[in-house]
Amino acid sequence: MKTKELTLVAMMTSLTVILAQLSIPIGSVPITFAILSVYLNGALLGRKLGTISIILYILLGAIGLPVFANFSGGIHVLFGPTGGYLFGWIIATFVIGAGFKFGKSNLNTDYFLFIVLSFVGLVVIYLLGVIQLKYVLDLTWAKAYAAGIAPFILLDVLKIIFAGIIVIPVRSALIKSKLLLQN
Repeated sequence: MKTKELTLVAMMTSLTVILAQLSIPIGSVPITFAILSVYLNGALLGRKLGTISIILYILLGAIGLPVFANFSGGIHVLFGPTGGYLFGWIIATFVIGAGFKFGKSNLNTDYFLFIVLSFVGLVVIYLLGVIQLKYVLDLTWAKAYAAGIAPFILLDVLKIIFAGIIVIPVRSALIKSKLLLQN
């Protein structure tokens, strides 16, 4: 990896840490703004670097640094009620980044594709999150859905729309400044 790429990965990992602390505890799964970084990582850094950034964030938390929501950390978080969501972030970031690469589409002109890929990523996050939530807390599927998806849907849709609004000008600025290569 080049120095420029390492710097971008570190910056996006730092953004994820900061956004994770903007959270509201509401039961087993907190409302957090860190999911915005999943969308931004995939769209700005692509499937490889974006995924590395999210994996780095998760590894920092796994070794005990307080980077997860509400300044928590430790391997137990990955095997607790919210761990499935974190693992889902890895796949979602890859999906968003890969969607532009394989679709040979340009994020600068394809807002609709960004929204679709982000929703696909969100479904992956919800799926892995609810599966782990169900088994860790020994819930029924209905209760797992009620605790792990239902309270978050509207806000997560708004986060996707917000990410779509900011990602295109940010990406354009990074390309113009030669900090990022265009797909």
